[in-house]
Amino acid sequence: MKLNPHFLAVLGAAVTINAMAQKPVTLTQADLRSGNWKTDVTAGETLDITLSADVTAIPADAFADAPVVRVDGTPARRLTKVEAYAFARCKELRELLLPESVTTMGEGCFRECESLERLTVPSGVTELPQYMCVWCMGLKEVTLPPSLHKVGRFAFQYCSSLQSVEFPATVTTVGMNAFAYCFALKEVEVPSSVRQLEAYAFSECTSLRRAKLPGNSAELGELIFDGCRALEVLEEPSAVPPKFECTSTIFDPEEGAMYRKCRLVVPAASEDSYRLAPGWNLFYE
Repeated sequence: MKLNPHFLAVLGAAVTINAMAQKPVTLTQADLRSGNWKTDVTAGETLDITLSADVTAIPADAFADAPVVRVDGTPARRLTKVEAYAFARCKELRELLLPESVTTMGEGCFRECESLERLTVPSGVTELPQYMCVWCMGLKEVTLPPSLHKVGRFAFQYCSSLQSVEFPATVTTVGMNAFAYCFALKEVEVPSSVRQLEAYAFSECTSLRRAKLPGNSAELGELIFDGCRALEVLEEPSAVPPKFECTSTIFDPEEGAMYRKCRLVVPAASEDSYRLAPGWNLFYE
């Protein structure tokens, strides 16, 4: 499927959908506000939704729990906002097309969309809200916009199929538990622009083998890689060993074996400083 370049924001799986098995529905802004369209949905029916040109916002809970398989928002060229929990628990949602005009996403807007496999965030979005994709267990790929500043707390927690993430150089905050329990994530590089890497950001990413920290003097959150039992190489490019929030460490105190298993890579001229610095001095190599 080839999209008009004006509507490049594509969220969802690149799959072929059998239109004959779905009921086509066109919704206006008034329909989205009232929710009356849901009363026409019969048991076992799935929906192929098109948003009309007058839609400027998708209200909170607008599609929550609805049997929606596909949503085409590209006719809504003035659409700027996807509000809180707008698509929460749309467990059959596989494809969502949004215009580039979208700039704001609300808390938990795609929570528990279990069939969503690919996510490209519109380029005008600067903040990902907390719980945005929590429990999107089928999500395999996410593309973050070049203007992004913040990844909210728990944004991708329990996205157990997520295989990779590439942060733009504009990101300054990665929230607490943002990528916790992303079991398929194998490698991560946090850019130097990040000044807030909060607690448990990548905890329980059990397939994670390599990770690179921002490499600046900003304080690091607690137990960032708690439960990352496959981690083999951790790179910290900062010339001065960063401090940890609440005098914490990289791993949980009960994971002492990880300091033997995981190799810490630091600037050669700073090796002695790291051997003496609290938290960093736990690494054997």
